[in-house]
Amino acid sequence: YNLGVRPEFRGTTLSRRLLARLVDHGRATGARWIVGDGRCPSYGGAQEGSPDKVAINLGFRRTIDEWHRTGVMPSVGDLTQDPLLNFYHRLLKCEFLHLAPAFLPEDLSSGGYRVIFAVDPYR
Repeated sequence: YNLGVRPEFRGTTLSRRLLARLVDHGRATGARWIVGDGRCPSYGGAQEGSPDKVAINLGFRRTIDEWHRTGVMPSVGDLTQDPLLNFYHRLLKCEFLHLAPAFLPEDLSSGGYRVIFAVDPYR
């Protein structure tokens, strides 16, 4: 899936409702896991012309760079410094699994990275 919410709907319950329906659908169809990916907009911060309002977080950026360099997954606390990853973790109770470099190179705010996560729909 790809969840994008238009800027005028950010801050509403729309994202939460869509994700809740996704989990409900997974449960109803017998899915064992729901796998998704999360942008990391605090890696590079909002880019000019972007609707993102996220500032760069140098500590988070170091965390992602170290994960990429060593392959050692950082703590959930380090990953949830990013507001979007924090949102997914709080709402979905997801487990972070993998760092995907160059997933979407044109996403400069995320440095091209995505964090792959899994959700147990029965949790």
